[in-house]
Amino acid sequence: MKKLILIPLLLFGACATTHDTTPAVQGVAALQDEGDMGGMSAEDMAAMMTFITPSEGHADLAKFAGDWTAKMSVWMAPGMDPMPMSMTSNARMIMGGRYLQEDVVGEFMGEAFEGMNIIGFNNGTEQVFSVWIDNMGTGISNASGFIDAEGVIRLVGQMQS
Repeated sequence: MKKLILIPLLLFGACATTHDTTPAVQGVAALQDEGDMGGMSAEDMAAMMTFITPSEGHADLAKFAGDWTAKMSVWMAPGMDPMPMSMTSNARMIMGGRYLQEDVVGEFMGEAFEGMNIIGFNNGTEQVFSVWIDNMGTGISNASGFIDAEGVIRLVGQMQS
């Protein structure tokens, strides 16, 4: 089991993977080969292919696939003392290498905790984004950010309660 310290959101690490072309991309490529591009110019089609094809940003996300033990601190409000939290997670690439799905279990405030995080890389904005849900709320947390030069995912967002 890998070990990792997380501050302030979940961060993962190591295990590279390759990205296969998915049927959706193959379907677009087939249209292109047949010359029927639905009124799109060759330039528009090339831009779309670049946008929908897993990129280096997705390869960077794939490095975070694996099993993890995480320790983090949670601040319930500004100025409050941090509350420790320990968990384990399994992270894997899904949907043809486009997203990293992390399933998390642990304990928080004496209660069983489970959560799911979907992290993606948007080729258009070149940003990382995250959608988080867990069993301690009914809202969805959204965050966005980047992968820094050291390979750390840095996200900023808000939690809905």
